[in-house]
Amino acid sequence: MKDNVVVYEISTEKPAPIILLVPERKKQLKEEFGEKIKNDLNSTVREDRARAAFMAVALDISDDLKKSNAKQWKEACYDLSGYWKIMNNIFNDDFKNLTEFSQKFEKAGFKKLNRRYEDREIYGDKEYWKDPKSLY
Repeated sequence: MKDNVVVYEISTEKPAPIILLVPERKKQLKEEFGEKIKNDLNSTVREDRARAAFMAVALDISDDLKKSNAKQWKEACYDLSGYWKIMNNIFNDDFKNLTEFSQKFEKAGFKKLNRRYEDREIYGDKEYWKDPKSLY
């Protein structure tokens, strides 16, 4: 109660990117999703392969998959590269706190798009996936 009025105090939490996860939590996520990532890498569905590539890079298992499943890894990277809105966000200069995250993607072999897309382009274009050959 404040000044004879009932008030609710809601504490705020600061969001943090996956890159800042404590090692124990990252290990748990690898164990939880490792098999799914491997299965999705071999999927016939583009979204599954792209998600597998994204999660593998985020959880630091991309090097292992690249060695053990070279052909599938290459296809999954191609698939993820076509999700231009996601790639724009990963390499977008506005996300200064995610520099380490974008560096992980560079190390895994992903490239920046030919140009940075503006918000109006991102939100105005209904096409979620584009052929990477036209983007890089």
